[in-house]
Amino acid sequence: MADRAPLGIGIVGCGVIARNHLRALLRFPTEARVVALASRSPESVDGAASYLREQAVAAAADPTCGRRCGHGRAAPRSRRPAADRGTKITVR
Repeated sequence: MADRAPLGIGIVGCGVIARNHLRALLRFPTEARVVALASRSPESVDGAASYLREQAVAAAADPTCGRRCGHGRAAPRSRRPAADRGTKITVR
């Protein structure tokens, strides 16, 4: 199978369940990456973006972190620039 770039995924609705979806997506860093967050609540978008940032920091600080450790090792590198820029989409 040819190498492919990860599938870009947008999460619509950043409530309580979104964290479960984000956690699951982070377990597959070479197959999927979160590229957009949308919600009626700006606070929910901020919370989801903060969660992605926390996971990126945790993965960067843990050199023994494996590909499927829960926060992924490679995935946060691809998400970090968007999270650091504060990129978010808010739907009202």
